[in-house]
Parts: sequence; structure tokens; C-alpha cells
Amino acid sequence: MRPPTKIPRSADRESAASIEAAAFAWAARADRGPLSAEDQEALDAWIAADSRRAGAYARALAADAYLDRAAALGANYQPARHAPPVWTRRHLLAGAGGAIAASLVAAVGLNAAWSRNRIVTPKGDVRRVSLPDERGGG
Repeated sequence: MRPPTKIPRSADRESAASIEAAAFAWAARADRGPLSAEDQEALDAWIAADSRRAGAYARALAADAYLDRAAALGANYQPARHAPPVWTRRHLLAGAGGAIAASLVAAVGLNAAWSRNRIVTPKGDVRRVSLPDERGGG
């Protein structure tokens, strides 16, 4: 017969907040420089003690890398100056209206240009028209 397994009570388990705090402390130590052999052993033992700690430590390292990127921008960085433009519905409607107006102007202009060179005769009428030479010969 198998002995009964001990079910951990919530009071026995380490809280997620304390795991996250310890993970960030380890990440900060690792960020300052390479860990000593005994510190690395202590970190490995800490991670091995609970499966949640590996994920917390990975998140802490990712946050640290993100903060390093932000620090590289400098103290005088102003994100508002580099923000992407915000397109509102009003901007989109104004752009669409401008595109429609430009299309109408182009259509009217092309129609006027084509009708200028068009020769129309009534039904049954014959007309002789000399056409301009495209090669410039008159």
C-alpha cells in the first residue's frame, strides 16, 4: 500500500509575489555582472526548488532587458516627440473626400482633353478633316 501523498496547504506554499520579488533580486544580481560559482549554485538550487521560479526568473530577465533598452535612450528622451501619428475618423474622412475630389477633377479634365480631339458628324454626313501628323511633319 502506498503512503498518502502530502497535499501542500496554501500556507506552506511560497506566494507568487515573494517568488517574483526573489526572481527580480536574482536578475538584478546577474545584471551587475557574472555570478560567482557559489551564487550560481544558489540560483540553480533556488530555481530547482519550485517549478514556478524558473518562469519568474525568465520574466525578470526579460523585464531587465527591456529596462536596459529604455536606459539606452537616455535621460532626456521624450516619447511624446516620437509618437506615431494618431489617425482619427475625421482625418480618414478628409483624406477620402480629397481623393474623391481629385478623382473627379481628373475625370473632368481627361474628358475635356479627349473631347477636344474628337470629330463628330451628323448621321449620313461626310466630312474631310486633315489630321495633324504626330511626327511633327505638319
